[in-house]
Amino acid sequence: MKRIALIAMATLALTGCTDIAFLYPIYSEDDRARDIDLTGEWKGKDNDRWQFATNKDGSYVLEWRDNQDTVVLEANLVRISNALYLDVASKPEGTAIRGHAVARVELSGDMLHMAWLDSNWLAERLEKDHALPFERPCLDRNRKCMVITAPTADVQNFLMRHAQESKAFEKPELLRRLPIAL
Repeated sequence: MKRIALIAMATLALTGCTDIAFLYPIYSEDDRARDIDLTGEWKGKDNDRWQFATNKDGSYVLEWRDNQDTVVLEANLVRISNALYLDVASKPEGTAIRGHAVARVELSGDMLHMAWLDSNWLAERLEKDHALPFERPCLDRNRKCMVITAPTADVQNFLMRHAQESKAFEKPELLRRLPIAL
């Protein structure tokens, strides 16, 4: 999934019908990885920028921008079993229903590897294996528009079962934390 498709999905949730979204977050308060700090500006390979700023509640305001667009989202770093995930959602203000997207992340110093859940793989698991309950809010059946309605605990179990499955996640994107300008 291209980053902009992910951003559009998380921002538009049901109204845009662009991809697959989780209705509920993938974490409970106890699952948040508060011992790891993503605060700062990160640069992707295409010169896109990811700015993480910490909220009072420990979540992040995530501002993603490239040469054309800027999108502000909410993000939470989550530990499920031995894996780290980023739950990215549309901001609570202004959206009737918040869509959540998921990336598996690995942090090594100032390098962050983000591998988004592969939407094609996930759609196949949903349609053929009935892995999680979902709805299709779009009338056009040719569009891959799915909202996973499973509760948080079921989604976590699903992620634990498939955490090491290579096809479940896209090729990791490498982000580098930029030095703080003095």
